[in-house]
Amino acid sequence: MKFYNTQQQVLEVILGIAIKIMHNYTNHIARTPLDKPFQPYVWSKPTVTV
Repeated sequence: MKFYNTQQQVLEVILGIAIKIMHNYTNHIARTPLDKPFQPYVWSKPTVTV
């Protein structure tokens, strides 16, 4: 069984989170359209009626 350095694993997790955040912001700014298979699950802002 191969064991990895704990510090390396922590840095890999931080890198993965950082990449995901940059990916999300880039898609938001560029207004990238949602892929067709995910269209039924699109989120829309709820409306409040008074």
